[in-house]
Amino acid sequence: MSGSDKKSQEYPTEEPNENEPIENKSHSSSDKGSNAEKEEGSQKGSQRTGSASGEPKKKKFSIGVLIFTFLNLCGFVFCIAGMSIGQFEEREGDGCWSIWGYKPKCSGTWFRHTDWEDFRMSGKYCKKGESLSEGAQAFSVMSIIGGFLTTATAFLELFHFAELAVVATIMSCINSVATLVVWSSMLAMYWSFLCGIYFFAGDYKIGAGLALFITAWCVQMVANLVIIIEIGLGNAK
Repeated sequence: MSGSDKKSQEYPTEEPNENEPIENKSHSSSDKGSNAEKEEGSQKGSQRTGSASGEPKKKKFSIGVLIFTFLNLCGFVFCIAGMSIGQFEEREGDGCWSIWGYKPKCSGTWFRHTDWEDFRMSGKYCKKGESLSEGAQAFSVMSIIGGFLTTATAFLELFHFAELAVVATIMSCINSVATLVVWSSMLAMYWSFLCGIYFFAGDYKIGAGLALFITAWCVQMVANLVIIIEIGLGNAK
C-alpha cells in the first residue's frame, strides 16, 4: 500500500454538500424579504402619523346644532314682532293694548302712555299694573338682545368658527326665562282685576303679540332640549 493511500485512509476528504448553498440562499432571500416588509411597514406608519399630525380632522356637521340655530332665529323674530303689535285687542273697535301702552289703531305705531297713578281716571295709583307693565317692557328688550346674541353664537357653533355650544345653551336658557316673564306678566294683567278698577278680559281678547311671545318661548324651550341632547351625545361642545 502506498503512502498516498495511507493518507487518504487516515484523513478522509469530506464531499461538498450541494444542499448547503441552497439553504443559505433561501435564508438570505427570506431575510431580505422580511427586511423589505419591515421597511414598507415603517414607511406606511410614518405616512399615517404624518398625515394624522399634519392634517386636522374635519368636524362633522351637526343636525342638532342646525335645528337649535333655526329655532332660536325663529324665536328672535317672534319676539321682535310680538313687541311691536298688540298684546290685547279690543273686542269692538280697532284699538289694542301693547306692551308700551294703548294704541287707538292697532295697525299704527302711535301709542298712549298709561298713567298708572291715575289709572282709568279713577284717581287711584295702580302699583300692580305698573309693576307688571314695566316688567314686561324690560324683559321684552332683554329677550330681543338675548335672542340676537344666542342666534349669533349658535351660528358660530354651526359653522365651526368656535366651540360655543355650552355658552349658547346657557344664553338660550336665560333668554327663555326673559321671554317667559314677558308673556306671563301680560297674561297676569289680562286676567287680573287690576287694583279693583279694571278687568282687561272683559273688553279685550288675547292679541297676536301675546300669542307670538308664547310661541317664541315654546320654540326656545324645544331648542334648549335639542342642544342639551347634542351636548350629551358629544356632537357639540
